[in-house]
Amino acid sequence: MNSTNSQRSLSLMLPARQPSPRATFDAVVEHIRRFYDAPDCVLTLLGLYVMVTHVTDAFDAVPYLQVVGEPATGKTRLGELLELLAYEARLVARMSVPAVYRFIEEMKGTLIIDEQGASRPEMRNILNAGYKRSGKVMIVGAKGHLLDIPCFGPKVLIANHPELNEALASRLITIVSQTATRPLERFLLGLAERNFAPVVSMLRAFADNHRDEVAAQYNTLPPVDDLSDRDFDLGAPLLAIANVVDRSPGTPIRPLIEAHLIELAKRRKDKRNSESESVLLARLIIEYTSVPRYDARKNPPAGEGLYLASELCDYVNKTGLLVKRFRSTKVLAERLSILGLIKSRHVLDVDPACAPSMSGRLRIPENTKRPRIQRVVYAFDMERARSLAGEVAHA
Repeated sequence: MNSTNSQRSLSLMLPARQPSPRATFDAVVEHIRRFYDAPDCVLTLLGLYVMVTHVTDAFDAVPYLQVVGEPATGKTRLGELLELLAYEARLVARMSVPAVYRFIEEMKGTLIIDEQGASRPEMRNILNAGYKRSGKVMIVGAKGHLLDIPCFGPKVLIANHPELNEALASRLITIVSQTATRPLERFLLGLAERNFAPVVSMLRAFADNHRDEVAAQYNTLPPVDDLSDRDFDLGAPLLAIANVVDRSPGTPIRPLIEAHLIELAKRRKDKRNSESESVLLARLIIEYTSVPRYDARKNPPAGEGLYLASELCDYVNKTGLLVKRFRSTKVLAERLSILGLIKSRHVLDVDPACAPSMSGRLRIPENTKRPRIQRVVYAFDMERARSLAGEVAHA
């Protein structure tokens, strides 16, 4: 290879010594656009969020991204793209809680959780606390000592359905992934890693050269009239970086991202006001049946596809999403039956020795002297539940 070609190849591989924030933003958006189809407002959001992950220490709070949509709409592909671009990002389907603590404390990176990895109670504690710099989880360490574990950092949640937990949902900026409307480049991980390397270098240079400028913008941002305090806190890092990008020549992006944040906040408010009890119950059943949560369900006496009525009633009441509480499983069953969510109802006799943590009506069958625990279990019509939930989830 001659020297001219070598220099040309090197210039393609290496970014400018000090790329402008605008050049960095444009490069990030263009590389995402090659493999993922979304409106300009969403691509702008994604580009800014990637930049946020590289200067997280400039903010008091960072939003989480939530990517939802039907299967085969590019959700996981977007997660793979963000793993290449975001700061020290890791895309995982499941991760032990100690590993999460170690990752956040040592790497201070971006955690991208695909599908149901965020549904465990321990992960919920980390996610609920970790959007703020002050966010910590207290655990018992060696020799019984109490330890404060920091859990602050950017996180991306990828799932088929929107988050149900109200506390966690209030920390999320949601992207609804749609089937691509144009041809996209084929994604090959090895090739993409090489092609994305110059953009990652630009992002590192942006963090080194403009962190103080981003922090100054963040600290002096005036409130936005159409955003509540919580919504403004979520959007402030994006708005701060948009202001820095707009100092370079080019089409302003601050008006676009501000309008998009206002629209998302309006949708969130309208959704809270319009969701009916039937839709919430359907979505709660979908979440309840997706991940084991109770001791009795780790070795379920109910059998495959059957769920304990009392545990469901307890879960529905504890979420706090419904205005009224269901006083008994019978009242809940009546409501679920009216909605067509219960496919069948069974009464099972369980050996107390097999499920010592379970409570229920004791009975002694005629053919044995051993007592049994009588439990009511349900089989749900999941197709009906998904249909009901979809009336709001993908509107």
